[in-house]
Amino acid sequence: MALTYPKEYEPHGDRLRRWMEDANEPGCPILRSSLTIPDNKSVISDQEWYINSDPFYLADDWALWAQSVGLPFDGLAVDESLSQGPSYYNQSIIKFLGSYACWIGRTGPGVIFIDNIKRDRGSTDPHMSEYAKAFYEMNFDLASLKYVVVTTIVEKETRPFLNHLYESRGLFLSLKEECTWEAPSAEFCGILGTPIGKMVGALILGAYGQGVKRIARIMNIRIGEDYSAYNLRFDIEDADGWNFS
Repeated sequence: MALTYPKEYEPHGDRLRRWMEDANEPGCPILRSSLTIPDNKSVISDQEWYINSDPFYLADDWALWAQSVGLPFDGLAVDESLSQGPSYYNQSIIKFLGSYACWIGRTGPGVIFIDNIKRDRGSTDPHMSEYAKAFYEMNFDLASLKYVVVTTIVEKETRPFLNHLYESRGLFLSLKEECTWEAPSAEFCGILGTPIGKMVGALILGAYGQGVKRIARIMNIRIGEDYSAYNLRFDIEDADGWNFS
């Protein structure tokens, strides 16, 4: 039986693309985010939230991740720009009481890795996109962001859609084949319209507003020997002059 998926993915993703690329595109409901996170290594606020931000040197299991986005790597990060100490951070925020929420990831110069996220439907807590922006901004200038990587995607709507895209190209995930989807293709917009794509699109719009930065392409990158995982890399570029409307 042919795989089916919600048909609104592509039009919703196309709207997100237009909002990112054009400051004058009407109808964008995503406001600039002002969320900040306390600059503490570890803090518990009102026994409800646990926040953690730990600097660290790159370990061996980071080598392939670092290479995938051009980060310097030498076991203990001997790159000149890192000589004053680690420039990489393990970041997490977990809510224990009331509605559950968690954001777990890593940040480095120019990149956000999003490893695990959860927010109850209908929650009034900040969105996952806002946490990503706030964690990156703790240590890096937003203008420096080039990549957002969402690792080991298991989200129940996004993963089946990625399966569909691979099958439509006659590709097999188990063969470690990478795929790249360029804006403004239908496949690109379809991914952008999935829950994971919408989260990253909201991150860009919430961080910069309309017409400043855009997602230029989405790539499924292969890391290590895990042939079954989807790791989506969203490439961020300036939006000026890139309106495909």
